[in-house]
Amino acid sequence: MGREIRFIGCVLMLAACLPGCAIVELKKEVKDSETRVTDKEAELARQEEIQKSLAAQRDSLLKDLRTRQLSATELKTRLDQMRKLNASSPVVAPEDRKRKDDRSRLLTDATKRADALEKDQSLSQQEKTRQLEALRAKTAETLKALFLL
Repeated sequence: MGREIRFIGCVLMLAACLPGCAIVELKKEVKDSETRVTDKEAELARQEEIQKSLAAQRDSLLKDLRTRQLSATELKTRLDQMRKLNASSPVVAPEDRKRKDDRSRLLTDATKRADALEKDQSLSQQEKTRQLEALRAKTAETLKALFLL
């Protein structure tokens, strides 16, 4: 009988302690979840800052590309900067990947055309300048459309 009382006492003690352990475990899980949420919020804020910085750089380069009459070398330098900016832009959705690839292809094609114009000995300097300006304007217009999509 004494054993039965001790056994019942142990069972009651165990029954009293188990909910406390569950509460402690739940509190730990909540704290872990809050930490993960805080980490994700910090990462999101960091990504948003990067996005803002990239957008400002893009706008600056597009403005510069639209407003300046560039030599072939200057145009290629600007196109290279745009290519690097495009490469570092984040891809969130499949349509972002397609736009990024389209921009990359456009920038590569424009660079090749600028190279060809620079090496073309049959054109006068005035004609080269005119064609470079047309290339710059077309590239800026197309890039603007691709960035706004």
